[in-house]
Amino acid sequence: MGASSSSSSPSLPPIDNQELPCQPEMDAFVACVKSKPQGLRATDCEELRDRYKLCMQEHKENKGSNSSGEKSSGPSSLVAELPSLWSSVIMSSSSVSSSHRREAKRAKTRETELSTSLGYTNESNPFGDSNLTSTFRWKKKEQFQEAAGVRPLKGSEAREQARANLNEVVQIRQRREERAAEVSLLEQQRSERERDMMEDEYRDWLAKEEKFDISQAALRCSLRIKTNTEHLEDYLYKELLLATKGVEKFPYDDCTILESSLVTDTIASLPPGELESSAAHIGDLERAARDRGKGEEADYWHCVLALVKEQLAAKTEAGPKLAPTSGLGIEDNSVEALLGGIESAEVLRGVEDELKWLLTNKDSGGPADEVDEEFITAALEKVPHYISRLRVDDIHRRARKVVEKVVQSMDNDEVEVVEDAANSSSAAAAPAATPEDTPAPSVTSDSGSVEGRTSRRRAVSPVPIERGTSALEPITEEASRSEMAETRRKIVEQWDRKDRSAKAEANLLTAAEKRLLAEERNRKVDDGDVTEEMFNELYVAPGEAGKTYAWEDKYRPRKPKFYNKVKTGFDWNKYNQTHYDKETPPPKKVMGYRFNILYPDLIDMRKTPQYHQEASPTPGTIILRFSAGPPYEDIAFKISNKEWDYDRRSGFKAVFERGMLQLHFNFKRDRYRR
Repeated sequence: MGASSSSSSPSLPPIDNQELPCQPEMDAFVACVKSKPQGLRATDCEELRDRYKLCMQEHKENKGSNSSGEKSSGPSSLVAELPSLWSSVIMSSSSVSSSHRREAKRAKTRETELSTSLGYTNESNPFGDSNLTSTFRWKKKEQFQEAAGVRPLKGSEAREQARANLNEVVQIRQRREERAAEVSLLEQQRSERERDMMEDEYRDWLAKEEKFDISQAALRCSLRIKTNTEHLEDYLYKELLLATKGVEKFPYDDCTILESSLVTDTIASLPPGELESSAAHIGDLERAARDRGKGEEADYWHCVLALVKEQLAAKTEAGPKLAPTSGLGIEDNSVEALLGGIESAEVLRGVEDELKWLLTNKDSGGPADEVDEEFITAALEKVPHYISRLRVDDIHRRARKVVEKVVQSMDNDEVEVVEDAANSSSAAAAPAATPEDTPAPSVTSDSGSVEGRTSRRRAVSPVPIERGTSALEPITEEASRSEMAETRRKIVEQWDRKDRSAKAEANLLTAAEKRLLAEERNRKVDDGDVTEEMFNELYVAPGEAGKTYAWEDKYRPRKPKFYNKVKTGFDWNKYNQTHYDKETPPPKKVMGYRFNILYPDLIDMRKTPQYHQEASPTPGTIILRFSAGPPYEDIAFKISNKEWDYDRRSGFKAVFERGMLQLHFNFKRDRYRR
């Protein structure tokens, strides 16, 4: 181990515990302590303390050897310096320990601030840094600042800067949380707004559906009338039309109305199930009339609905009993005697006002005190019923008068027809015969119009059927089959008549044919005794009169069959990419069309079917018309008015092969421009 001078700062040489040379160890210890007494670290202080202990031990051993007469190996002056050197070591160690304590305290403070402000610790932080709370020194930055002459922050300034940085991080984090909360609130408001819009759309859809269903109420009545499946509301609908518009504007052939003199009697005879169904339909008719602005018609249906609901409530076990006294103990005939004989709604309203006055002034003294309060209350409750009954019965009477006039006019027509038939038969058989002597068969066999009129008369005034009896007879399987066969035969005959009319139109001569026939007819043959006569007799073999051909349907004018498709999709241009996404896509647009039209029976197969565009009255559309020639008629489609892409690589195809015209095309993409 070599000795070192006091001016240098040699590193401490290793110490061998077996051999403790005195002078070199002491020299090294003293040189080390003198070189850096103030810049010692904790490890240096510990090592110096160990060296000091070794030196003291060696000093004791040397001292013992001196007492035994041995010669000392080192000067005693170095040993004398050991206490002062040890004091400097202790002071350095204490200063280092205090700085360590301060650093540990600052680290603890930083850790507490980070944990309190940000919630970060060495064990738990989003950066995965186990030394997050320790001080980080950016040495390169310090070197650059030192080279640039910038004084680095130290002490309290550095701590203030660190605290400011921490506050800035806290503020940034707070702003981020506020922004996240704001985005969440906006998303919630957006979802609520979309939900409200969907609810509004759903309510609008329900309202439109209900309005459409109400508007179809009159159409349903018309369909039931045409199919002879009338219900109560259908008969009342016909009565309303007859009473308000007359028979001239009556749109139906059947004038059958209710047979009873009072509508309330008919309503009372219906079962509860039919009354409930009629109430729903009558309510639709009332709302439909109000939507169309027909107040009188709506009031009529309101009165009918009130009567039907009263009868339904009376016949339903769960409903209240129909009693004019409202449970006050007054008999029905008492109110009927007061209000039943009144035939005017105005008089009824006057009676209602008078009853209200009597009920109001019952305590004022005078004649009003002698009136039965229960009877007045019951009568007031029944006034709307009698007003509704008067309104409905008035329409019923007016309709019956119209029907009676129709029946009377039909009777007059029948008498005239009978007289004409009788006169013609008497003129042919016996001139002295009178219409009364004419037998009945001559009347029915003369013309079918009498049967039609009499049948119509029977339809107007049907014979009532007693309850418990049925005019229907069971139909056997043979009768059903024969009826179906007869129906098929009539349908076939109807189509045969159409075919014959089509053939007759096809046999009409054109102008050129007529000219040629006229020239041939006027041509004279001057060949002596040879003459020419018309020869237009056709030979029809037995069985050929009703002969048909397989190609008749093949060349009948008709529309071609087709199956077409329209291509729609999203156009993800720059604008749509900016304002839409996959969850909320942009509106779909038409991308192209595929037309496939069949022409298998073209007469002239050499002529290719053509297509051309025409102007459309609707903005943004055009008419695409296809023409092929006989026997096919032209067909046209309304498509979007956009520029076609005729490039085959883009899917354009216009081919006619094997009797099929294929026209496939796509539209050019719209380039988005700012």
